[in-house]
Amino acid sequence: MELTKDNVYLRQKYIKITKSKTKSGLRIIPIHEKIFPLIQIRMQIPGKYLICQHDEKPYNYSTYCTLWDKIMLAINAKYTPHDCRHTCATLMDNAEVNYNAKRKILGHSCSDVTNGVYTHKDIRQLRKAINKIK
Repeated sequence: MELTKDNVYLRQKYIKITKSKTKSGLRIIPIHEKIFPLIQIRMQIPGKYLICQHDEKPYNYSTYCTLWDKIMLAINAKYTPHDCRHTCATLMDNAEVNYNAKRKILGHSCSDVTNGVYTHKDIRQLRKAINKIK
């Protein structure tokens, strides 16, 4: 909710997460080609934050949840923000995205030393992985 525009890299098409509850959450997230135009529009709106209120301040958790609930009511749906992570993981799995790429994109740790320490994915590989979702 406090993602600043200086952590959005349009040319390389990724977002850098610099605040997280866990070390694994500190990561780069590729921007899917289908939402890239939305990110471009958001970047042109005045203010420091990518997603913010009309006063250019970031949403607090309570306000965000209230807004989310209104949207769910308007579209007659019953999803939580966390459901988006489940959907992303499932869509990547259905698209046969590499395990390490899924783990990196979602910010999950890995107890497998080979995959967690010795296997690396660069931003080009992560963009390719996220764009397998159609």
